Amino acid sequence: MTRLSYFRRQIRKSPQARAFFQKSCEEEDLPTFDLLQWLSGP
Repeated sequence: MTRLSYFRRQIRKSPQARAFFQKSCEEEDLPTFDLLQWLSGP
């Protein structure tokens, strides 16, 4: 398993991790919606 797929799984499983990830993206002016869509993919 790659680190990236492990990261995606952890973000999808944890509401706290998703909230932290979203907040971090907003602070850095990153496209949060696009990144969260990618994380929710297969």
